[in-house]
Parts: sequence; C-alpha cells; structure tokens
Amino acid sequence: MRRSSRILWLGSMLLFMLVLSGCNSIQYEQPTLEDMGFVTVMGFDRAKGDKMTVITAVPQSSQQKEKTQFYSVQVSTSAEAIMNIATKSERTIVPNQMRVILFSEDFVKQKGITDVVLDLYRDPRVGDNVVLGVVKGKVMDLLQGKYENKPEMGVYLNNLLRPRRETAFYPFTTIHDYIYRTTGGTADPLLPYLENNSKEGDIEITKVALIKDGKLVGFLTPEEGRILQAASNRGKVPPMSYLIQDDPNSDKKVRVYLEFVRNSIRKRYVPIGKKPAFEIELGITGNLLNYEGNRDLEDATNLAVVEEKIAREMEKALKAVLMKTTKLGIDPTNMLEKMRAKTYGEWQGLTIKKGMKDIPVKINVQLRITGVGTLK
Repeated sequence: MRRSSRILWLGSMLLFMLVLSGCNSIQYEQPTLEDMGFVTVMGFDRAKGDKMTVITAVPQSSQQKEKTQFYSVQVSTSAEAIMNIATKSERTIVPNQMRVILFSEDFVKQKGITDVVLDLYRDPRVGDNVVLGVVKGKVMDLLQGKYENKPEMGVYLNNLLRPRRETAFYPFTTIHDYIYRTTGGTADPLLPYLENNSKEGDIEITKVALIKDGKLVGFLTPEEGRILQAASNRGKVPPMSYLIQDDPNSDKKVRVYLEFVRNSIRKRYVPIGKKPAFEIELGITGNLLNYEGNRDLEDATNLAVVEEKIAREMEKALKAVLMKTTKLGIDPTNMLEKMRAKTYGEWQGLTIKKGMKDIPVKINVQLRITGVGTLK
C-alpha cells in the first residue's frame, strides 16, 4: 500500500513539473504578412572609422496615404544591418521585397562597394534584379527629401531606375550585373548617378558613374553615356542630337535630332603582330526627326551626305569616350572579352587594363536614315 502511494505521489510531482515547464516556455509563432516590414530601399553612407550608416525604407500602409518609415543604424558589415534594425521596429524586418540599393558618392570613393554588394548577393532573400545607384551627397538626405505627388519611395526609385528609351544614357545595372562584371575580369560596371532636384521636387539621373575595383573614378555626361550605350547594348539606343557642318562654305553648324530604330554591334580583336588592337563596327538605322539645314533630303544624294556627316560625328564622340575611359584603366564596352577568348595561358586582366590607353581602337559607324520628320 505504501509502495503504491509513493508511486502515485511521484507521478503527481512529475506531472506538476511538466505543467510548470510548459507555462514557462515561450512559444515563437511564424509572423503573418501583416506583422512583416518589407525593406524596399537600402542605402549606405560613410560613418566614422570602419563603420557605415545603413538606411532602410519600409513602406507603411494607412487609410489616408501610404507612408515610408526610415530606419538607420551604424554597423561594420551589411549583414548586421537587418538584425540591428529589427530591434527598432515593431515588425519583423525582411529584405525580400528590396528593389533599390543606393550608395553615397563619398562611400563609393573612399570605402568601395564590392564587399557590400557581395554580402547582399549571397543573401538568398535579396533578388538578382535589385538595381544599384550612386547618390550625390548623403543617401539619407535624398530618401527623406520632400517629393510631392510621388508614390512610395521604393516604387518611385524602382520606376525611375528601370530602363526607358528616354533615359537610356545610363546603364540599367542590377546586383547580378555588378557581380558579373566585377568578377569577370574584363568589363567594368557603370552605375546611374542620382541628385535631389529640390527646385522641381523630384530625383534626377544626371550622370553615369564609372566604377573601378569597386570605387568611383569618374563620370560620363548624358551625351557620352548615349553613344557608349549604343556601342554596348544591342536594341538599347537612346535618341541623340548632333551638330554637323552642313554647308562647306560656312562655319555655321546645324543641329540634327535622331531617333534610332535598331542597331548592330560587332567588336573584334585584331592584333597587329604581337600588339593588341580592336575594331568596333556600329550599324544604326533610325529616323531624322529634326534637320535645320538647307539640303533637300528627299534627294537620295543629299540624304547620303547628311548620313555620312552624322556618322563621322558619332565616330568622334565614341572615340572620345573610349579615350576617357581607357585612360582610367576601365573597359565599359567589354572589348577585352574578345581578347581573352583568343589569349592562351593565364589571363592578365589587371595588367592589360593598365595599358588600355595605348591599345588602338578602330571605329566605323554606318548610319541609315529611313525617315525624316521636321526639316526646318
């Protein structure tokens, strides 16, 4: 009898302890969609020492208007940012909906962005189509600027940085494109440069940022970016405007405005003996929308003369851009890929890039005008 009572007492105590342990344990539930805060924009500013200021934009829905909540932390690596920002928000912060990553000009010049981009690229929650950009001044100032009648910041920047013919002078560079060009050993990445236009109350793409070894080394103007894009990407030719000397008896130049329909690009590695050399053949078909000269363009001979003059101006413009970029030791058109395909042994990409300014590049542009608009 005593033995059965003892067994009953031990069983009761064991049950009691199990109940107590169950009460003390914390049950972690999987957060619902309403409990999540989706980062749409992430920005990086330089801080003191080895630190960096990471800014995130998280849209907040309300009955009146969609707002954007900004969080900022100072960290040593980008991997720490999401973890630290999570302590400042009542929601579970996740980067699954990230669309844009921005870097301040000072950050790109002094610190470099390759390590940060690599860390984010390795994160399976960050998509390959996230677009990159460089910002004049601080990213925080640009994100928190007043932009009337604009959508939520993530949507606004995502739409602004997506490829359009009107803004095709800048490269549409995703995180995947950046990694491909940086680790490929031949081409160098280009990024759009953004400025806060406070007078107009919007954000404007004003330049093309040239990146070498992860750092900012120079810029291209929109005009330079347009001809470079025409020689780099098939089917992505933005409208262009040129001044040509139409009358041989006058120094006055006339302006022509072209809208391109299609283009073809052929890059070849044509070494002269043991010395490297390249050829670029660019064929363009388009419409002449504006012509202020005195030639009758209904006449095939006059039209051929104008085509030739415009083509030569385009050759000069492309040659000037390539001289500018090769002096910096970068290859924005990926010409070196043609050279590597015909090079035996280990690829000495860094050494070759240093001497790119001395490699001759022959450029030939063939222009065909299929239609004319306003003649004067």
